[in-house]
Amino acid sequence: MSDDVRAASGRLRRIHDWSRPLDVYGADYEHDYSDDVATIVQAYLREHPADDAEPITEDWLRAVTPFFYCDKSDLYSHRQVMLGVCDGRTAVWIGSTASGCSAYISTRGDLRLLANALGIELKGGNGV
Repeated sequence: MSDDVRAASGRLRRIHDWSRPLDVYGADYEHDYSDDVATIVQAYLREHPADDAEPITEDWLRAVTPFFYCDKSDLYSHRQVMLGVCDGRTAVWIGSTASGCSAYISTRGDLRLLANALGIELKGGNGV
């Protein structure tokens, strides 16, 4: 969370906790309140792309990941994390081999969250 978003959310929380807008923002509170709401909405939209609930397809996975494989004999790993399509589902393997699937993920949002947590930058950004 950026400093701007943190500050805006702090001011909005104070109003939510029964402070008067004039006490939080001063005389020009209507304009400043609107700016804070816009800051929060923009941050939310950046973190929640419209396609988050869409299923992961092989074409999309190839387009956004810096690594991909389809065949267990042709592995490309990145930070010991591998992605691929296994039995028609998107599989994530943690480790240096694909001896077994560690997890299956189904949505683009799930992949973005995982990539963000592991510090892996996706092409087009993680949205997180």
